[in-house]
Amino acid sequence: MSTALPPLPEGRLRRFAHGLFAPVRGALWLVRHPELWPWAALPMLLTIWSILGALWMAWSFSDDVLAWFWPRPKGALLVAWAVVEAVFLLSSFVVSALALWVLGHLIAGPFYDRMAEAVEAQVVGPSGEAFDWSVAIGDALLSFRHSLLGLVIYASVVVPLLLLNLIPGIGSAAYAVCGALATGLFLSRDLFDVPLSRRRTSFVGKVRYLRDHFWLAMGLGLGTAGLLAVPLVDLLVLPCAVLGATLLYLAIETESGRLVQRRPAAPSEGHAEPPESR
Repeated sequence: MSTALPPLPEGRLRRFAHGLFAPVRGALWLVRHPELWPWAALPMLLTIWSILGALWMAWSFSDDVLAWFWPRPKGALLVAWAVVEAVFLLSSFVVSALALWVLGHLIAGPFYDRMAEAVEAQVVGPSGEAFDWSVAIGDALLSFRHSLLGLVIYASVVVPLLLLNLIPGIGSAAYAVCGALATGLFLSRDLFDVPLSRRRTSFVGKVRYLRDHFWLAMGLGLGTAGLLAVPLVDLLVLPCAVLGATLLYLAIETESGRLVQRRPAAPSEGHAEPPESR
């Protein structure tokens, strides 16, 4: 079974498209390599918990929070308020889901780490170090701290943007665009977090990595966000997106020469040659 990665395309738009389909490539890789399924199972269960919990939180509290900014009006303004309420409900769901995912990431982190290590071994060969759960938990704690910091920064950007919804029409459109870009960057940072935390990369170093590979990262984040908006698909997408981000990271590193893909095994490789007759 081939473990070779496709070369990264040239050009910003083509790289954006390549990142956009990274979660799909991750899903296909997971289908072709069933030995990875146990490491994806718990994260998928945690994703289900995050989605259901976010739905409950958004449905239960979004109206009360919106009332702080704009109490329910009467008359002609009621139509505009209903549109803002729908956008606010969707935004509340997205923010709640991401917050719960960050919390679930603390538990799923060692499983993501184990999955990433197995994928890296398939693509570039074993690291030479035996898997250690204590090291994986340490990486997960580092990843959790960085994800929590990323969530705080994301919320500090998205919450003020909610005020744009108070401007009828153009305000909601501006919020949709700006919110999508912020969500894409947040998700791409969190997805790249798995292979980068394995290398003890600092938070600033991770942000620089996104800057250096902006179009691939933005495609990855927006592609994942789009799949998260599809019912039922959203329950399965995050482990596939983490796997896709790991494959994307390996492709970037091999393109730069920092890693070298392993040579595909020949059909006869691994079988002892018969001894020569004397």
